[in-house]
Amino acid sequence: MTALAGARGRGEVGAGSLEVVLVMPALILLITAVVQFALWSHATHVAVAAAQEGAEAARVVGGTAEAGEARATDFLAQTAPRLIASPVVSATRNAEVATVTVRGQVPTLFPGLTLSVQGRATDVAERFRAEDEGP
Repeated sequence: MTALAGARGRGEVGAGSLEVVLVMPALILLITAVVQFALWSHATHVAVAAAQEGAEAARVVGGTAEAGEARATDFLAQTAPRLIASPVVSATRNAEVATVTVRGQVPTLFPGLTLSVQGRATDVAERFRAEDEGP
């Protein structure tokens, strides 16, 4: 019985190494994909936060669309200067609402992959009304 077991074992020498060679690239690819998704998800949250900061600056009494753009741009520069590549910030403000949109690209770990993020925030513009003026 021991001779049979020894013969069987010699035929499978190196099978563990072959399995590792076949499985490791797939495992590395999976881990890289998880990290890429985490980068994209974090960049999306940062873009939304920057848009909210910009909308907050634009909506106050005396606020302007330019102030909202500047605040969102500053937020991106301070919070994640390399997370969102080529950020484009646009803002509008009228008597009723202030809206800020942040767009950009996420650095990718996979060659040829392009991932975009967008954050948008809209807030009611503040304004003072006279007592006799209705809502």
